[in-house]
Formats: sequence, C-alpha cells, structure tokens
Amino acid sequence: MTTFIQSLWTKTPQWKGLTYEHALMTLFSWKCLEKQYPDAKRYFYCDDVELATKLVGEAWKLNIPPGTPKHIWAAGKLAALNAEYGNSQHVIHIDSDAFLYKPLPRLLTVAPVAAQSPAPFESYHDQQILSAMMHMGLQTKPNTRAYNAGIIGGARSVMWPWVNDGLFLCRKIPTHIDGTAASMAVEQLRLGLDFPNVHTLFATSRP
Repeated sequence: MTTFIQSLWTKTPQWKGLTYEHALMTLFSWKCLEKQYPDAKRYFYCDDVELATKLVGEAWKLNIPPGTPKHIWAAGKLAALNAEYGNSQHVIHIDSDAFLYKPLPRLLTVAPVAAQSPAPFESYHDQQILSAMMHMGLQTKPNTRAYNAGIIGGARSVMWPWVNDGLFLCRKIPTHIDGTAASMAVEQLRLGLDFPNVHTLFATSRP
C-alpha cells in the first residue's frame, strides 16, 4: 500500500514572503490531495504552529537533522519522506503547488523510483547548482538526466537510503549557495545521477 504525503517547512526564506494567495494555493493543493487520497499525511516544521495547524489541520511535526541549512527547501521534503519511510513500505510526496484532480496512475504509485517528469539537463548548468554538486562531492556525467520532483517517492528499500543520504549531503552545502540551486542539486539532479530508471508521470518536462 502506498502512503501519500505533503510537507510544509516555513523555516525557508521563501516562506517568509508568504502571501495570502500562496496560503490559499497551498491549502487548495492539500484539499485536492485529500480528496483523491483521504488517508494522506501532512508534515510540517515551522515557527508559527498555529498558522500551520490552520492550513493543514492534523499534521505530524518534522524532525529536521541538526545543522541542516534552513534555506534548502528540499530538505523539508526529504525529512518528510524519511519520517514516513519509517512507517510505510511505499511513499509518494506531492508538492504543495501540485494539484491532483484525479488519482495518479497505479504504475507510478508502485514504481521503485517515481518522479513527476524528466527535466532538461541544460537547466542545471547554473554555476550555483554546479557549486552545490561540488560541495556534495558529486559530478555530472555526459548522459546525466534530471527530474522534476513535484511528485517524488518510491519503495522504501530503494528510496529510504537515498533520502537519508540527501539529508546528510544538505549539511555539506554552504549557506552562501542559493537555496533553490542547492535543492535542485540535492534532489532533482541527484535523482538522475543515482537511478538509471525513474518512472515518471509525464514523458516530457512540464512547465
């Protein structure tokens, strides 16, 4: 059985600029997920617990490893996956800016490794991303692929070690590197580096 989760990490600088519209979008995304999967779980890690409770209702508080840079938003997603893999054999994380109007294809929800879609590798040539990769001790190859991770997850036996490695690698990225670049490196680019076969919802990159 697959468990579906979302996460909210308000420690990131991106959240500090939260608008009313963003809050509504986040809530709508969760309601869409809940409609398709009533047993979906929500994780949060924030300063304003009251606000998080209003937005997500019942939720499980994330335990972020000490020393994790707060500006790397992918760390919250990895921490949520890490927590749920302690309970479930198969987990899929849905970003809070993704809207599910129908259930996901079964083949995606039971795949060993799942993601939203392939991503153009040229989008990852940014110097900040390459610098994050260097600090993690990783190097791209000529045939490296990347994946959009608005949907990400898979089997515990495959993904749990990968998630744990990602949380460790986050702590090796210095704070002067942009949080989005670091997140793209530790999540989207590393997914393509580590797994030759990733089952995706879409066959091509989506805007």
